[in-house]
Order: sequence, then C-alpha cells, then structure tokens
Amino acid sequence: MTPLQAHLICVALVAADLVARAWRIQWLIQGLGHRISFRDSFVLNAFGDAACALTPLRIGGEPARLAGMLRSKVPATAAFVAISLEVIAAWPVILIAAGWLIWQYAPAWWTLAGPRLGAAAVAAWPWVVLVAALSLIAWRKARKIASPAARQLRRPIRRALVYWRRMPRWPLIASIPLSFINLATRVAILPVLALALPSPAHNDTAIAPRATATPRTFLRPIQLPLSLSYAPVTSIRGCQRVARRSASATAR
Repeated sequence: MTPLQAHLICVALVAADLVARAWRIQWLIQGLGHRISFRDSFVLNAFGDAACALTPLRIGGEPARLAGMLRSKVPATAAFVAISLEVIAAWPVILIAAGWLIWQYAPAWWTLAGPRLGAAAVAAWPWVVLVAALSLIAWRKARKIASPAARQLRRPIRRALVYWRRMPRWPLIASIPLSFINLATRVAILPVLALALPSPAHNDTAIAPRATATPRTFLRPIQLPLSLSYAPVTSIRGCQRVARRSASATAR
C-alpha cells in the first residue's frame, strides 16, 4: 500500500467516523423531543475534537460539544442527557470490541511488550508511585467537594430524569451500530498507516518484506478509551504512554 492510498483511506475513515457520530447525537436529541440539523451535529462534533486536541487531558471536548448544542437551541438539560445516553450506547461496544481484541491479540502482544514494560516500570517506579498517590489524593478531594455540590444538583437531576423517562428506545438501538462504526474507524487508522510504512532493510536480502499490521497496532488505539474507565484521573493514561515510549527507547 502506498502512502497516498493509506492517507486517502484514513481520510475516508475519519469522514465515516464524523458522519456516524453526527447521526448518533442528532437522533438522540430528536428522541429527547428537540430538533438539530445534521450540519450542526457534524460541526459540534468536529468542534469537540478540536477542543480535545487543544486542551490538556482532552478536557475541553465535552464542554465544547455542549456549547455547540446550546448554540443550536438545544436546552442544557437535554444536551447533557444526550451526551450521557451517547456514552451509555458507546461503552458496551467498546468493551465487547476490547474483549475480542484482547482474546485474539493480547498473548502475542504481551510476549513482546511485557518484558519492556516491566523494565520501564521498574526503572521509573518512583514516578509511577508518585502519580498514583497524587491521583488517589485528588480523587478523595474531589469526592469531598462533590458531596455538597450534589445537593445543589438535585433539581437539575430531576429534570434530567424526566428526559430519561420520555426517551424512546429507537435512538438508543440505532446508536449501537453507529458507536461500532465510531470505534472501528478510529482503531483502523493506525493499522492502515502501518501498512504504508517501509519495512526495515535486511542484511541477507535486498528486497525487504512487506510491512504488516501487528497486534500492537490494533491494541494501542483501544487502550486509551479503556484506561479512562479505571483510572481515578486521566494522568494514569499519560503514565501508560510514557511507559510504552520508555520501553521502546530502552529496546533501541
């Protein structure tokens, strides 16, 4: 596969991802009894992606999408419920796909990467312990702050529950295949680019073998959304990326 072909395929994957996500949020908002055009749905998702790229820990993504919905005259409560339903529809798809990928590729991936990650963790264990301790402290502080704030949120939560009860089932059911398209297109980008990479030259032959997508190229894109489900704060995800890069540098 040539680099031009790989990039064209990646552009098509990104477009399919944006279209699927635009339909998903549009149908969820329509299920809540409000109207939003496909164009506005497309723009608010693209705006959210841009905010994720520009803000630390991707923290600006959902506020940017909420702002886009408010600009499209969607009430704040309905916008919040739509994003919550979007997450509910997406996570079962992510967990099922992650389970299949782990079952298929994790043993081979761990055989290759396990020793490197272990060596990197041993070398950087003070930083790992420090980040874990700070994350735990921040999580406990956040719980204390959230307790009085929860009382102030009772009325908005009751309004959100009204939207939940009125929500028809068809947008949720339709969101499941759209969530699969969202996940599949994002995971496929790295293997496609890997197929376009030139293979390293071998000493025993002048013709290098064709590049292939290894199990790591399938597992790495899906590690990041899964890390958010068990880490107290998203800094743990950064530690994972640092550990992987340290292991690669050690190997070289």
